[in-house]
Amino acid sequence: MTLLSVLFFINVIFCLVTGLVLFKRHISQGEDISIVSLPSFTLDTVNYKNNSQSLLTKLFHRRSYTIPIEEWCRFFDLLGFSLKSGLTLRQACDSVSPHIDGLQKKGVEQLLQDMTLGLSFVNALCRWQDTLHDPLLKRFIFIVELHETTGGDIIHLLQKWTYQLRQYQQIQIHIEQSTKEARASGVILSLLTPLIALLTWYLHQDLWLKALHSHLGLSLFIATLLLWLSGVVWTRYLTNIKVGDDD
Repeated sequence: MTLLSVLFFINVIFCLVTGLVLFKRHISQGEDISIVSLPSFTLDTVNYKNNSQSLLTKLFHRRSYTIPIEEWCRFFDLLGFSLKSGLTLRQACDSVSPHIDGLQKKGVEQLLQDMTLGLSFVNALCRWQDTLHDPLLKRFIFIVELHETTGGDIIHLLQKWTYQLRQYQQIQIHIEQSTKEARASGVILSLLTPLIALLTWYLHQDLWLKALHSHLGLSLFIATLLLWLSGVVWTRYLTNIKVGDDD
């Protein structure tokens, strides 16, 4: 029973220490990354810890990207360069097509074919989105619609958006690294209790049997087990960043 009491208090200390360490990492991660936002997405960069990271990652985190973000960034860069030279959107897509591959090339070729058959640029993009189902293409359609409606500077929007996407990639990498480090620490701390229990069982099995056959010893064992499980769940919660989706 003395061994179970020791394990119980070890669990209390484990939960407190783990919670404090991981919670501190949870609220302080990513504080060195600066964010510049698009005009269409207003982000508060004054207080990054509380606002910027959650708002920026809310736009992209935990979504299924059919085409990698870096490929989209390259596509938007090439498209912006073509538009700067004085080409229309259709001509720009035609000039970009030889420099891309994979699903993007197939989609752009289908886009140009649909426009040849009489569809507008936006409608052709919507047909592409119906087959691709990529959130970044959906936002590109919004930018094109905004440009056609208001006559805004689409080159400026594409440049800002591409820059924001690359900023998001840096944040995502930082979050993944911080999460892995915190989770590894949590796993190591979580294993201390069962390892100590196994060690004491191996060294003093008779004391364990006596303790488990008493009402107080059994109660301490159940309380220790529940406390350890709650610590594991708490550790998992603090090291698993979940960001809401606005789609």
